[in-house]
Amino acid sequence: ENDDSPALYLYLRPDVMRTDLDVAVISTTPSYRDNMEICELKDWIPENTLVEGTHSTNVRFLSWEPAPSLKLAVHEPTMAIEKRSKPFHDQVDTSKSDSSPILCEMSGLSNEVMASILQNCTDDGNSDVVTID
Repeated sequence: ENDDSPALYLYLRPDVMRTDLDVAVISTTPSYRDNMEICELKDWIPENTLVEGTHSTNVRFLSWEPAPSLKLAVHEPTMAIEKRSKPFHDQVDTSKSDSSPILCEMSGLSNEVMASILQNCTDDGNSDVVTID
């Protein structure tokens, strides 16, 4: 690593199905789950580091290209939690079964966020109060 290049990590990408050997890779991050690998080391195993004659190996470069113009956009939050007139613990009343206590009410959620929240809802979100995961 120097001032002009990022850190590189050498690790073994596991063959999670255990049908083949794990593969040594060089990556820009220390996790095999993010697919940021630059190359695979062919026929290299950790024991090869102990034998000077096996310090060099062939590599297979993966289709990886840096994206210097990649930017992240963070939108202003539009969600708000509405203030309840009655505290939650006062709403919990076992003598009244016609209404469910409301822990919090939110407004300003986008359609995409609502679809994600209600993805496992059985009534398609058509009622005033729905249960969520």
